[in-house]
Amino acid sequence: MAAMARSACDEVGCERFIVATREAAGATSITGATTLAAVMAGRSSQFETRSRRPDDTAVILYTSGTTGHPKGAELTHMNMLLNAMASRDMFVPAMTGGVSQDTALITLPLFHSTAQTCQMNCGVLAGMRLVLLPRFEPAAVIDTMQREQVGFWIGVPTMYWTLLQFAASNNVDPSGIAKHLRLCVSGGGPMPGDVMRRFEATFGVRILEGYGLSETSPVAAFNQLHRVSKPGTFGASMLRSDLSVRVNAARSSSVDPIS
Repeated sequence: MAAMARSACDEVGCERFIVATREAAGATSITGATTLAAVMAGRSSQFETRSRRPDDTAVILYTSGTTGHPKGAELTHMNMLLNAMASRDMFVPAMTGGVSQDTALITLPLFHSTAQTCQMNCGVLAGMRLVLLPRFEPAAVIDTMQREQVGFWIGVPTMYWTLLQFAASNNVDPSGIAKHLRLCVSGGGPMPGDVMRRFEATFGVRILEGYGLSETSPVAAFNQLHRVSKPGTFGASMLRSDLSVRVNAARSSSVDPIS
């Protein structure tokens, strides 16, 4: 990974290249690279915090969805916060609540807006326990869902199809997963109706479809728990939900929450 990153940095002309090594104090064989340990050596554990405005840029997510050429979508702190709040408000009513801590499984990459907002930020905001897998492998996902008592998962349609195929061909007993799984979300493309119906029946869980893009932080429209879902559709605009209340409140403070 470091070698690939080094090549990319050379191509665009980065001034410094810092490697976080596998071992915290380990060395790197990458030419011209500095290790994170070397950068942090001798630094004080005390640091100054820096205040940011709600409309300051928080992240730059790179996307090439509309033009085919990568471009950076600048998202503000308010963009990210409101989308995380809206996601939490949509998903949490399906969770167990009470004294138990809900568990979310993350198999999508966190550098992508869906996992970053709808699982990481939303999960932290909702007080969930987040379980991360380095890559999507059906056997590992099934095992993790059972072992960690996962209640919430987001995937793309092909992941749902793959899990169904794996469960059927390996005689997986879905009851151990269904006992804890409360809600699933699908995005990245339309979910085939047959796959949705089979997954919901097999694992006893409802799947909500949503639509968004990096520029919208990312959720723009979503099916809702309190409404009947129609397979192949992604529900109403977020501005038609109670998110509009928070948008209007933010606007009254002279901060535009939607870029």
